[in-house]
Amino acid sequence: MKNFHLFRSSLTFSVFFVLICFFAEAKTWVVSVKNYSFTPFNLTHVQGGDTIKWLWVSGMHSTTSTSVPDGAMPWDHPINQDSTAFIYIPKMNGTFFYKSTPDTANSMTGTFVVSGVNGIANDNGKREVILYPNPFQDQVAIVTPYGQTALQTLEIYDASGKLMLVKNFGPSLSLPCNLELKNLPQGVFMFKFTDISKRTILRRAIHY
Repeated sequence: MKNFHLFRSSLTFSVFFVLICFFAEAKTWVVSVKNYSFTPFNLTHVQGGDTIKWLWVSGMHSTTSTSVPDGAMPWDHPINQDSTAFIYIPKMNGTFFYKSTPDTANSMTGTFVVSGVNGIANDNGKREVILYPNPFQDQVAIVTPYGQTALQTLEIYDASGKLMLVKNFGPSLSLPCNLELKNLPQGVFMFKFTDISKRTILRRAIHY
């Protein structure tokens, strides 16, 4: 039991040094996936912190990185009727190349060019939305020092970018609010909030 508490304390200590919670004015770029193309297949004005979102239309495909800038995370995810969406949030400048692996002719390819990573905005201490506790076990509270924030939707993604949960809050969400998330597996998750002005607020939290 003592070792467990030491481990838990050590995990919490490490998380608060490693975990980065940031706010960004981010854009979502939607790429349609169908026989036999990514549309659009070439994105040239992606900013660091933007979201690339692949959406299934038809066929059996994947989005699989073939070349990424040094330090960037590669990805490989099916896009089909059973797995209809995948997101990727680039954190490095450069050109990202990808393809659909089930399309053996390698004719189904795409690219996106990312810049401005050093210009990703953060909270500057304001912390408009806070997840507490973090790490959390089965329940997490959404709180804000300003009483209310007009949040409309929440999307939760795992570390690979797989969409795990979508919540619609209606016209707006009054804070604080408690969310039951005991069905999530253990791991690191991205919480993507959208408010009534279509602004995106990104938070990361660990479920243990």
